[in-house]
Amino acid sequence: MKTLFLSVMFIFISTLTFAAPFLVCDPQETVAFYVVELDGQEYQTAAEEDGSIKWDLANVDVGTHTIRLMAGNAAGDWSDWSVPFVFTLEPPVPPPPPPPNVPTGIQLSIN
Repeated sequence: MKTLFLSVMFIFISTLTFAAPFLVCDPQETVAFYVVELDGQEYQTAAEEDGSIKWDLANVDVGTHTIRLMAGNAAGDWSDWSVPFVFTLEPPVPPPPPPPNVPTGIQLSIN
């Protein structure tokens, strides 16, 4: 059985609109499937066409979590589990309110 090397990069995207975080990795040649273990629960998912993964973490609760991956090819060969990665999802922080006595828009008055 060939050993599949899995180099995983975790990217947590945050924007002004509080986009959901994703688990992503670089393209992995010959990888067809991934098993994602999140807090002890396993989920199998197909790899992207280039062998990478983009796994949505939008439904993961706020708090600290442990995740690890295993990659498989079409022949049924599987890698070992990746090193566990511990991360914390924080609740979204709302934008600060405008300073007091500062106009928030254009006001017109007709005399």
